[in-house]
Order: sequence, then C-alpha cells, then structure tokens
Amino acid sequence: RCGNGEGPIGLVVVPTHELAQQIYRVAAPLCKASGLRIIPAFGGTNLGDNIAAVKRGCDVMIATPHRLHDLLLTNNESAMNLRKTTFFVCDEADRMFDEGFRPFVLLFLRNIRPDRQVAFISATMPPDVRDMAKDQLQNPIILKVGGRPSPSSNVAQTIEFFDEMQFNTDRTTTELDDPRFRRLLEVVGDEIEENNSRVILIFVQRNADCSRISSALKQMGWQGKVGDLNGEMDSKDREMAMRLFAPDKKPILFASGLAERGLDVLDLDLVINYYMPDHYEAYIQRIGPSGRAG
Repeated sequence: RCGNGEGPIGLVVVPTHELAQQIYRVAAPLCKASGLRIIPAFGGTNLGDNIAAVKRGCDVMIATPHRLHDLLLTNNESAMNLRKTTFFVCDEADRMFDEGFRPFVLLFLRNIRPDRQVAFISATMPPDVRDMAKDQLQNPIILKVGGRPSPSSNVAQTIEFFDEMQFNTDRTTTELDDPRFRRLLEVVGDEIEENNSRVILIFVQRNADCSRISSALKQMGWQGKVGDLNGEMDSKDREMAMRLFAPDKKPILFASGLAERGLDVLDLDLVINYYMPDHYEAYIQRIGPSGRAG
C-alpha cells in the first residue's frame, strides 16, 4: 500500500474529462472493495483537493494529461511523482498519441518505473500511431478483437446524401431552408414518437454548429428535450449535459468530436452524424456506443 505522499501505483490516462469521470465511477467501488485509494484528477475537479488526496497516499489515479502535468509540476515538483507507478494504462491510445497529447504521454513514460507494465488501448489504431506506440514498449503483446477496425455487426447503418449547394448558411437563409435539417426533424420526431424511452446522440463538426443546430431544433418544439456538449463549455456544464442525457430528461444530445471517445451511454438507440467526420476512425468511434452489450 502507498503511504503518505506516495503513489500512484496504477495510473490511467485518458483524453477527456467525461471519459475520466466514467472510468472513475466504475473503478471507485472496485478499489474500495480492494482497499485501494483512488483519485480522479481532471479539469473541473479542484487542484488543491487533488494535491491533498495525493499527500494522503494514492494507489490508483484516473487522470487527463493536462491535470496530471499540473500535479507533477505543483509546489516545485514536490506535490507528487511517478516513481512508484508500475501499471500505466493509456486509454484511447490513438488519440493520446496525436500531436496534442503525445508530448505528455512520452513525459509520463520517462518518469515511471523502468520495470513497468504498459497498456495502450483503443477501438481504432492507425498504422502510424501503432508504430509510435510500439516504440514505447518492450516485447509487446498485441491483442485484437476482430480484424480491421470496423463497425459492430449489430449496428445498422443508413446513409443519406444531400446536395451541399442547395443550402448556403448566409444571413438570408434559416435552418429550415436546409433539407438536411428538415430530414433531422423527421427522424427525431419518428424515433421519439415510436418509443419515448429512446435517446439520440447527434454529432456535428464544430462547437458553433452544436449551438446553432440545437437552438434551431429547440425552436421547432423540442425545448427542454435537447442538450449540448462541446469543447467551449466548462467542465460543470459538460458534466451536467451528460447527467441529463436520459430518456426522461433530455433524450437528444448535440455533440462535437469531444464525445467521440469511449463514452458509455446506457441504451443509446441512435447516433446521427449530421456532418460526417473527416476520418474513418472517428466514424467508427462515433457509432460504436449504439451497439454495445448487444
């Protein structure tokens, strides 16, 4: 067990607050039953509380890269260290090895025990990212479920095409002039009318799209049923949006790419890519939550 000021022994690093919260909720009762002290450390949680918890001893930590980096540098690097870290899990590893997070991951790996066990986990792993990850491992074992990353066989996919030239988002047009938005109204109406316990996740590309299209849907009579989740919201608002995403609260959630990774939404019936993502792996990640656990 870790004494005061020691730990963590097990470190899980993830790209988003939402995923960190989700993992913590699942891990906390397991750690409690095992007598392990677990700390969630991500933006939106109090840095001072994180430091105090670490000083009391930390066996397991679930962290986002920026918050973990802050903890390591706080108080002239005396708040915590990774010298006892033996198990390092990097979830959504392909995202963690992109240009934004890669320097953090490499820094953490340089500061943990040399005789560690490392796991890089993801539903998608492009070859270039896989090669970067393998450079950080010794004699790696690769575990695959299925072949090339592909949609779950129990997810039915429907693709509809729209002429982009038919609609120009200038000041003379409204969202109702867009055939894509009119089709969204039909789909949402049909789904909720068929079963009022359904929840629907709608992906757009940009934060601004999230607010604009969700506002338009609210004006069409869906006020009180629609939520937003995007990178411009603060942590508490993002946490509230996920908490309200339920059949009896706000069953429709507009999200940017922030929600692509790892989110486990109970009984998610329908994912709509209002705008298609710009790469294949993002598409696989987006639609996957609608096919989990059968």
